[in-house]
Amino acid sequence: MTSEPGSIPEHVRERAGKIRLAAFDVDGTLTDGRLWFDHAGNEMKAYHVQDGLGLRLLADSGIAVALITARESASVRSRARDLRLEHVFTGVRDKLAC
Repeated sequence: MTSEPGSIPEHVRERAGKIRLAAFDVDGTLTDGRLWFDHAGNEMKAYHVQDGLGLRLLADSGIAVALITARESASVRSRARDLRLEHVFTGVRDKLAC
């Protein structure tokens, strides 16, 4: 199965090669779970740059990336636009159905 220490077993490579979509929640997954609101009620979130790089690398390798969040969020739409992600769903109550 594995020819070298630390190498990825072939059966894992085969299963991983079938992945076509990776979907992610946002709050508490791509952020630290905190929400900030300014004096006008605008929402702000902090996103980790390394998460963004990982999402972009997935997309560049041919795996579709989807962001799904229950909150209506201009911040999520903006971050997805920055990362050139096509599948962005905000205000979703039933994430599994989405």
